[in-house]
Parts: sequence; structure tokens; C-alpha cells
Amino acid sequence: MVEFYPGYAVGIWYVAEVTDGTTPTNAAYLHLAHKTSLDWGNEGNPNGIRLSGSKDYADWAKGIENPTVNFTINPSQASGKAFIKNHIQASLPFTLLVMWDRGTDVIYIRITGCKVKSGNVKCELYPNAGVVEASLAIWGWKGFFTQSAGIPTFEAPPSTFLNWSNVVIKRNTVVVTDWWDFDFSVENELYRNIDDQGLCNGITDGIREVSGTFTRSANDVSGVGSVEYAESVDATNVDLEMDLIADLYQFVDCVYNEVRVTAPLDGIIGKKMSWKATSLTIA
Repeated sequence: MVEFYPGYAVGIWYVAEVTDGTTPTNAAYLHLAHKTSLDWGNEGNPNGIRLSGSKDYADWAKGIENPTVNFTINPSQASGKAFIKNHIQASLPFTLLVMWDRGTDVIYIRITGCKVKSGNVKCELYPNAGVVEASLAIWGWKGFFTQSAGIPTFEAPPSTFLNWSNVVIKRNTVVVTDWWDFDFSVENELYRNIDDQGLCNGITDGIREVSGTFTRSANDVSGVGSVEYAESVDATNVDLEMDLIADLYQFVDCVYNEVRVTAPLDGIIGKKMSWKATSLTIA
């Protein structure tokens, strides 16, 4: 009988790799976080050419293995939070495991040599107080459909998550008490190292872009948004920070590339700043 798998049952685990591209033996997998969506696949891009004198193709030839994963999660206060801290900058490789953990585990895919291609972390306090959400795109070396070597262990799904109340926003080291929403994105330039068989044997990280948005109430006594407007025009450096409990994401020497004041009929006037950072430090 054909078995159908419900999406909610799929879990995501990860483990840091000691040897790049190799899942550790007897791996102690950590449960990534509470999942809202997930897709994975291979963008092999086979090569083809058009047949002379025909509307159709002559044939297809081998492309390269290019496994990717996209998911949105609500990070836990333990392993999920640690994953973002340790891996969003694409410096440390890891194995990603997508699996249904049950009596006989159903392994959907295990991808080695993973690095984060892009990641966005966001949280909203007003008008709808919510939880922290992270959306990530992952590149890996190779996809497997078998368990890793040895006797792996799997951390249980977490009972915690990062709420808005676990978030602190700072501007120039001063706590912002009227923030409405905050998000940041890290875009890592990644390059696949391909051997003469078309197989990936490494992923090298290059330059990166760090950007985000920041909204707060317009509580100015006069000249609503005038300070941010001037900072945008003059490219004034502003240090921003998003604290997730004890993890400090410090966005150094940011500039506002866009400032907008919103005055809705059915809400409070607010200021929204889009920014780019010179550098990112995670402590």
C-alpha cells in the first residue's frame, strides 16, 4: 500500500562537520527548530543543444549535482538559536538531515557540506506581537538517502522558541523601547568547487551583503522623521543591534538607504528605515 507523509511530521536536524563534506561517525544530531515550511531538491541543470533542422533538442548530457534546501523555522532557544549564530555567516560546514523520526525512521534526504547561501531573521512587536522567524537557503555538496555511519543520536524536538519578548533592539548601544519590527538578511556569495567528474568537493564563501529594516513609532516632538531623513542624506553611520537572549547581532556602521514615514488612517504613525551594514559581528 502506498504511504502518504504529512508535512508536519518532517523534522530538520543538523550536526557540525569536523571534516568538510563528511557527516561525523556516531553523529549527535541537533534538532534545528519548529518548522513552518520546507522544500529540498537538486538543481542539476542538464546540458542540451538544439538539433539542426528541427524544432527539438538533439540530446541531453550530464549536468552537476547541486542540492539545495529552503526552509522557514521558528528557532528554539537552544539548538535553533545556536544554528543561526554559528552558521548564518557561511563559515562553518554542517550536515543537514530531513527525516521523520519514528519507529523506523523515514530519511528524506541527508545533505553534506552545507553552508547558508542566504538567511533572514525577523520579529514583529506591533501591530501583531509575534515570534522570531528565520528563512534560510542552504547549499550542500551531495544528497544521500541513507543514514550516516555509526550509531547516530537525535535530539528531541524542542519545547522552547524565541518570542518577541526575547528580543532587544539597540541603536548606538542604547536600548530602543518603541521598536515595532526588526529584520536582518545575510546574503553570502558561495562558489562550488567542481572536480573533473562534475562532483562538488567544496563550497567556498566569498563576499557578503548584510541589510535589513527597522520600524519604530514616530514619537518625535516635531519634525517627524527629520533625524533619520538627515542621516540618510548624509550617510551617517548608525550602529544597530538585535539581541536574541544572550546572542548579540551587531550591525556595524549602518547607513539608511531608505527612510519612510507611514501615517495610516487606522494605525499609529511610524518610521521605517531600510539599512545596509558595513560589517556584522556576532557575539
